Amino acid sequence: MPKPKASKASSSSSSSSDLKIPNIKDSISKLPPPPKKPPTPPPLNLHVRIIQGKKLPKGSSYVSVKLGKKSFKTSHKKGEAPLWNDEFHFEHINLSDSLEVSLHDSSKKSLGQFSIPILDFEINGITDEWNILEKSKSGEIRAAFQLATTEEKPFENYEPDLNADIQEKKDEKKKDDKKKQHKNTNDKSDDKHKKDDKRKDEGKNKKKDKNKKDDKNKKDDKHKDEGKNKKKDKNKDGEKEKQKECNFSFGSYSSDFSTSFTGYTDWTQSLSSLSSSDFEHHKKHAKVYFEEKPRRNMKLNAKIVKIKGVESGLRVKVNQLGKFKPKRFEFISDTSEKSDFTIEKIKLGDTVQFTLINGNNEGLAVTSVPLKKIDEQEKGEKKFALHSLTNPDEKIGSIVLKFDLQVKYV
Repeated sequence: MPKPKASKASSSSSSSSDLKIPNIKDSISKLPPPPKKPPTPPPLNLHVRIIQGKKLPKGSSYVSVKLGKKSFKTSHKKGEAPLWNDEFHFEHINLSDSLEVSLHDSSKKSLGQFSIPILDFEINGITDEWNILEKSKSGEIRAAFQLATTEEKPFENYEPDLNADIQEKKDEKKKDDKKKQHKNTNDKSDDKHKKDDKRKDEGKNKKKDKNKKDDKNKKDDKHKDEGKNKKKDKNKDGEKEKQKECNFSFGSYSSDFSTSFTGYTDWTQSLSSLSSSDFEHHKKHAKVYFEEKPRRNMKLNAKIVKIKGVESGLRVKVNQLGKFKPKRFEFISDTSEKSDFTIEKIKLGDTVQFTLINGNNEGLAVTSVPLKKIDEQEKGEKKFALHSLTNPDEKIGSIVLKFDLQVKYV
């Protein structure tokens, strides 16, 4: 007998129950966890203390400190070595900025300045140093800097030693007093020596006058004697001329050339007897020697020691520039590495250019070093400022270089 239709339906339901539908929660749990955000660096504060000055202009002056959009000013002080000891605080600073310190007179005219990148300071460290003022004939400013977290107190357990400079001034004053005393004693002794020398000179002048008179009398006597002698010589010459006689005599002379013109009827005929090798002149050319001057070969070995105040991930491109056009040499290095390079052939008029570039080979800052400023005997490290390409007056960090110039004559 045939089976009922209901049994078919039950079989289809049993087959559908064998299929497994994936669970959405299980698939979500198997996904990788999202990446963790890098920890944000703690906010930093910069504490600045302007302590004192040295070798500054005599008039009234003050110091201005600027970082980003914030700026502070010290009180006005007079003299070449003013003492300020004023303290300023910059909160939540940007590490890519630079601290600008400038000196002004009472009319707000700039007398000099210097700048320090924030990256040059050590965190939680205190830097106390003298800084030379740029664009100024002379002058230095002593300042203390502390780059610290917001939790740390500014300049805790720190006081600048001012007695050392005071003692130096006292020692200098003592030295100046001693020099003045020594100069006065020397002036007195010099006056005494001058008087003695003057008396000696007067005695010598009297002797010279006497000698001149004696020489004049001797010359007069000599002229008289010369006149008498001339008269005697004239008389003797006249007697000798009377005694002279003129005697002429001709000797016999012979010649190889014929003076006979017999037989020559036409002027076109040549006088063969008159042709002789004696009339031929031979020119002698002296040898001229030219000495070649030795050629100068110059070779430059250079090293990029350190680059300060710039962001990481940048590179330095080195080019050799001639007087009118760039040359073939080019060298690219990472700013975080100490790199050496050599320019085999270089001339006195060439320039070595250092350009700071990013990942897209776009120039950010540049500095140029003419070869004339590189001394052959000086082989130490030198620091050069990197200037922005868009604004040449703006400084973007600095580069420390070491040169070794070799010169040979071939």
